[in-house]
Amino acid sequence: MDILEMLFSEIFVPEAVFKEFMVKASGTEDERKFREIIKIAKVKDFLAVMTLQTDLGKGESECIVLAKEINADFIVLDDKDARKIAEFLGLNVIGTLGILVMAHKKGVIQNVKSVIDRMREENFWMDNKVYERVFKEIK
Repeated sequence: MDILEMLFSEIFVPEAVFKEFMVKASGTEDERKFREIIKIAKVKDFLAVMTLQTDLGKGESECIVLAKEINADFIVLDDKDARKIAEFLGLNVIGTLGILVMAHKKGVIQNVKSVIDRMREENFWMDNKVYERVFKEIK
């Protein structure tokens, strides 16, 4: 959370993503921090969300529609199918690893490798080629 706050002046999250997050974080320090730094936004185009939900989850669908509605600078997505659709719609997609690379380049985090290795230990899946590409990019 702190990394996002240091990189972006505003962070918008659709209601569906907020609800997904709250299932895991309700009553925790993460919940307090999340509520502090994000703005929960209501998606207006429910028809677009429903259309996207034929291929994606509700959270990803709302993220894409919200990003279009507010003309977001970036949309953070890790799901491969969601990324493809967002890119097709002209959105500037960045994933978790891209955020870590950006944070490293801006001096927010020094040791990206240890952060990513810890994520992998906690079952954050990533292709080995992606893993290697990240380290080439930060050198």
